[in-house]
Amino acid sequence: MHNKRSPPNNGKRKREANTIPPDKRRKTSSSDLVAYYTSQVRHWEQKVATYEEKLQFAKDEIIKAARLLADACSNSNTLVDEPPFYQDEVYRSNEITPTPYENKYSPPVKRRLGIKEAIKKPPPMDRKIIVESMQIPEIRRKRKHDSHPSIEDDDNPIRTKDDYRCINDLSSAYSEGIHDRKPRGLDFNPSQPETLVTSGLGGTVSFWNYDYAENRLSAVGSLDKHSLQTSGYVEDICWSKHNRIALLFSVGKDKQANENDPQLCVINTHNFPSAPVKFCSSRPHSKAPKCVTWVDDNNLVTAGSDRSIYLWTMDYNNHSDHHSMIHELHTSSVSCMSFNNTYLLTGGMDKKFISWDIENESLNYKLKLTQKISALRVNPDYPNLILVAHPTRSNQITILDDRFHQPALTLTWEPKIKGAMTSYIKPSWSQDGFMICSGGLSSIINLWDIRYKSAKGPSQTYKLDGHKLRILRAEFHPFYSKTLLTLSSDRVLGTHTYSVNKNKH
Repeated sequence: MHNKRSPPNNGKRKREANTIPPDKRRKTSSSDLVAYYTSQVRHWEQKVATYEEKLQFAKDEIIKAARLLADACSNSNTLVDEPPFYQDEVYRSNEITPTPYENKYSPPVKRRLGIKEAIKKPPPMDRKIIVESMQIPEIRRKRKHDSHPSIEDDDNPIRTKDDYRCINDLSSAYSEGIHDRKPRGLDFNPSQPETLVTSGLGGTVSFWNYDYAENRLSAVGSLDKHSLQTSGYVEDICWSKHNRIALLFSVGKDKQANENDPQLCVINTHNFPSAPVKFCSSRPHSKAPKCVTWVDDNNLVTAGSDRSIYLWTMDYNNHSDHHSMIHELHTSSVSCMSFNNTYLLTGGMDKKFISWDIENESLNYKLKLTQKISALRVNPDYPNLILVAHPTRSNQITILDDRFHQPALTLTWEPKIKGAMTSYIKPSWSQDGFMICSGGLSSIINLWDIRYKSAKGPSQTYKLDGHKLRILRAEFHPFYSKTLLTLSSDRVLGTHTYSVNKNKH
């Protein structure tokens, strides 16, 4: 039963009002409308006048406060501790009669005098005198450490241009069947730029001579697994500036080190192929070694699956070697190394990037990335930029800024990638440090110009018809400009020359 005071409406009254005929509705005269809008205009005019008075009062108070501040600065050359209107003569400490909302237990309330009584108008001063009298401390702007450092920095060319470098007229030559099994390593001779070396899973190491004028490779010689006294294969190769090459051996199929197989050997290639091979007697790694790099002519560093990093010292006169552990900061296999001045850079499957000071034997810094690390390359012209490769399906390349200790740029291959990933795909820098080249899971090479402001995906991609399977290594030649070498899983080694356009939008 409904309440008599509030009978149910259900929209009935509204419907009834809408059904009233127009001739019976109440009509509003024009005089009523004029009166209504006139009152509204007067109301808002009064409000505007009130706000204008308040605004003018605020402007006057600001001017008076500024003059007072200028007077204080000119007299004492510093800011006063308390402005005059906060001093005792400005305030009376007498208690105000309590309001209905206050009682005798309320704290005493100070009443402030009018601003005209508190502030005496000082004599006008010249603005130049005010500025010269104030001692403004020098403000040093803090450098912003974000994921993309300032492009105005001379040591950082990342994303500084609206266009990118374009390579054209690619001329290719291929050498097939360079190894009996899949290739593994590739390196150049720093002292003889026309010489390079490759290794394969069959245990052989092949030396090649590159003719730049004819863009052609010719075999110089090779070493098989019997001459290298190993049952496994060469996992990594590193050539020193003093014409010595270090070969790091992997373990057999059982993934355990063989007691009779060496882990490291050094070859003096001055008189190759009759160069003597020095096998190191030490076997410090408990699991398979993964990477090797030279410190100088007598010292080199190795790392492996046992998470350990060792420093080797060679005594060529006495045909002996010594080793000592550098650190064990990685929690998984160490897959790559590189040197940047006196710092040893290492990366591993634990996603850790570690910079170690070799001279002081101390940690420089370490960084935990979001993906596993498979390769490290230091920029040849901008050593603060470090290329980090990841065996993932997206964001395969990260550029680290060694000054900021954090990523500066992320690059990725073509969007759609099919097939199993591998940690043996290793990108490279160009001679000037502006371009990056990388293979992939197909016969396509990916090229980036890091100066391009929209750098993310590859600036260019080239399909190489001479390769049928994935390209593991795509290397800019470190000495011959406009030359590129590729090594694929189908045991094909390709050499490519090209021309460069200044820029392409």
